[in-house]
Amino acid sequence: MKEMVTRQTPRTGIEKAMWVGCFVLLFSHAQAQVPPNYEILVNTDQAYQGDVFFSIGGPPIKPVNIVSPAGELIFSENWPQEGFDWKVNDDGLITHYHRGVFGWITRDQNMGILDTTFCENGFTPDLHDFIRLPNGNKMMIAYSDQIYPMDLLVNGGDPNCVIETAIVQEIDSEQNVLFEWNALDHMSPTDLENANLTNSELTLNHANAIDIDGDGHIILCSRDLSEITKINHQTGEIMWRWGGSQNEFEFVNGHPFTSQHSARSLGNNHYIVFDNGNYSEQYTGEPNYSRALEYELDLVNMTATIVWQYVHPDLLHGLAMGSVQRLPNGNTLINWGTLNAQAVTGAIVSEVTADGELAFEMVFALGEHIYRCEKHIWQGAFEVEGCLDEIACNFNPEATISNGDCTYPEPGYDCDGNCLNDVDEDQVCDEIDNCPEVANLDQADEDEDGVGDLCDDDFGSEIDVLENTPIRQPVAWFNSLGQLLSKEQVEAVHSIWIIVAYDDGSSSKIWIE
Repeated sequence: MKEMVTRQTPRTGIEKAMWVGCFVLLFSHAQAQVPPNYEILVNTDQAYQGDVFFSIGGPPIKPVNIVSPAGELIFSENWPQEGFDWKVNDDGLITHYHRGVFGWITRDQNMGILDTTFCENGFTPDLHDFIRLPNGNKMMIAYSDQIYPMDLLVNGGDPNCVIETAIVQEIDSEQNVLFEWNALDHMSPTDLENANLTNSELTLNHANAIDIDGDGHIILCSRDLSEITKINHQTGEIMWRWGGSQNEFEFVNGHPFTSQHSARSLGNNHYIVFDNGNYSEQYTGEPNYSRALEYELDLVNMTATIVWQYVHPDLLHGLAMGSVQRLPNGNTLINWGTLNAQAVTGAIVSEVTADGELAFEMVFALGEHIYRCEKHIWQGAFEVEGCLDEIACNFNPEATISNGDCTYPEPGYDCDGNCLNDVDEDQVCDEIDNCPEVANLDQADEDEDGVGDLCDDDFGSEIDVLENTPIRQPVAWFNSLGQLLSKEQVEAVHSIWIIVAYDDGSSSKIWIE
């Protein structure tokens, strides 16, 4: 596969200052509003036409949300303690974590609750990831605090160290445990590169993503290990370890990912991952920055090759959270996570084409964070009020019921106030012009017969003159272009309209046979 590496030049200081200033103005009042508060900065025809699913973190009110491809907020609900990892599964069902009951809620596309899932064997589900499998089973992550004699591994280690350890559990629809994996059975606390191993408490994995690879085995993403691990779905044995201190692959191009999120299998040994890059400075000598990455693994030569990547033009660094999704049209949706302390906005979500072109970008108010953001086509049947008439100026293609408030243009005009037809170019639309072939902006119609004086054959003739009205005398003749004609020219022409000016100041249009 051809390598595609995209890294755009950062904005200049002036551009960045203008950008910052715009958002200070834009969001200066937003903090008092109910989230989400966002602005769509880019939305081209290359963007995938899916709805944007995300939940807000940060403010006290943390709604779950769906935004249409056009950027309209079409669903937003605040379910207290619910909504973390709000997403659509491969089977079309929507899932999210419930902090109140410590379980996973499954909803249909109309938001009806179908199921609440818990771990078994005394474990409590963690909120980072949950997947529904094609056979109806569910797989999730749990954390277990386990006592471990660290004094046997390091000098000064705590003999009763509490280690938070990742558990992967798969259950069926009857809550039967079909698979259970304990990280401490397969990994060592000494695998941690950036931890003080003499502490009384340690976190081994901080697992934040699980997935099923193309061959049916399990992919586990561990942030604190900076590692992606492949686990045999039948035996639980580790098949390979990629990244971190126990890395088995050579990174052919680019520096290793660190503190990563959202590792997903694309099939054929291709994987996509959001690299938070919390330790990238150790490899690059530059300030930490985040990347969206696609790798190809060679399991024979044990190499990891970046085949696509994207770095934000502003070198964004998401310290925590963050997600990446490969979309059906080949684009990649990137949620840049919780930005560092220098950020002047909340979450930033970018959609990028395979060629590295920005197709969509939405930016949130300062303090509004997003753990995961994905695009899916929502099949919900919630009613959206709006104008249903396609010819109306305010037609809403996303409306499902009429709000009884359609607006239409004036006759002869379009919705922008422009004439549909104006042959004589007198700024009066032909549909309402009383003399559409001759310019008559004043629309004069002295005999009030609906035909403008300049087009009225009968106006001013002897049969129309009121009784006792003196007969008018012509004093000048003009052609339809307004050019003066002599009496001899008038007598010589045939089959044309002429305009006659009379001695009383009136005029009429007359057909010469």
